[in-house]
Parts: sequence; structure tokens; C-alpha cells
Amino acid sequence: TSDNENESAETNLFGNSIDLSDKNLTAIPAWVTKKTDLEKLIFEKNKLKNIPSSIANLRYLTHLNLSNNDLTELSASIGSLKRLETLDCVNNFLETIAPEIGNLRRLITLNLKYNNFSVFPHELTQLKGLRYFYLHANCIEIFPKEICALTHLKALGLGFNLLHSVPAEIENLVHLEWLSLGGNQVSSLPAEFSNLVTLETLFLNDCNFKRFPLEICEL
Repeated sequence: TSDNENESAETNLFGNSIDLSDKNLTAIPAWVTKKTDLEKLIFEKNKLKNIPSSIANLRYLTHLNLSNNDLTELSASIGSLKRLETLDCVNNFLETIAPEIGNLRRLITLNLKYNNFSVFPHELTQLKGLRYFYLHANCIEIFPKEICALTHLKALGLGFNLLHSVPAEIENLVHLEWLSLGGNQVSSLPAEFSNLVTLETLFLNDCNFKRFPLEICEL
């Protein structure tokens, strides 16, 4: 069967977008990475374990959805997608991130919920333009102070990890509007928390507070 036949039988094409969701695929088809003008690729609900190096050919890609696959690493090849603005990798088995991911300087939204990270991937500190960052439901025990260097963040999701405390450096997130810390072992908030004057939505459900966190009252 030719590449063109595979393409027509298995793909939803919308302009410069390709949707290959829920196709039971174990690899990204070769013909996909030959579409060098592609802007959006949706590959969720498959059985992908590795990202081909040829994905670097998609230099105009701005949106990549790899959710609900079997990935254990975000590979170096993704770091070549310099125009990428949204990267969605919810519900994989991710534990590590290649250093090259730090090259995604245009990235605005990064969704890594429901993975296997036990420590914060240091490579992500290079993503200075990040606005929306979700790390819910991983296995992170220490609130990564490095996140507080991502000063353009508007939304930060760290709910349902294994966090015990929140660092004073959180006050550096001067544009933060939405914060989820629920489902952790946090029992107090630093005094500096009250400096998050732009915060509009805060989740602290299922934490270990012994008293009402008065720092919230000063927001």
C-alpha cells in the first residue's frame, strides 16, 4: 500500500493539520514527517514509545499533541521544533526530558500531567516564555525552585504530587493567575505567598493544613 493510500485511509486532514488520534499506531508514519508545512499534529491515544528523529523536518509545527501514549522520554528531536507553541504529553510514562527541549523558546503551553516525573526536569528552566505549565499527578516530592524563574507563568499546576512545602521564591511569579497545589502534603504557605497579587484562582484541596492559611487573606 502506498503512503498516499495510508494517508487517505487513516488520517483526518484539516489544512495544515493532521489528526491521527486513536489509530492504535506504534509509530508516527514516515509520510507525516515529509509534510514539512505542517502546523498541527495530533497523535493522542496511540501506542507510541519513541519519537522519530525525522520529526525535526516539521519546522513550522506550532502544536503537537502526544497525549495518551507510551512515551518514557521527550527526545532530543522535539527540541528542533523551534516554532512550537503548545506541547501536550498528558498521560504517558515520561521520566526524563532531553536537554534539547530547552531550545523550545517559543513554547507557551506545556502539559505534562499524569506522568512519572520524580524530580523537576531542569531543562525546562530554559523555557522563559512559558505561560501555562501543568505537572499534575506526577511523583515530585520537592517544589522545584527553578519553576519560580519562569516569571511569565500565568497558570501553574502542581496538584496531586508529593510536595511538602512551597518555597518563598514563589513570589517571583508576578504574573500568576491560576495555581493548583491541591492533593499534596503541604501544611503551610510562606509569608511571601501574599505577594502573588495577580492570583485569581487557587486550589489547596486535600492538603495538610492545620489552620487556615492567612497568607491567602492578604492577596
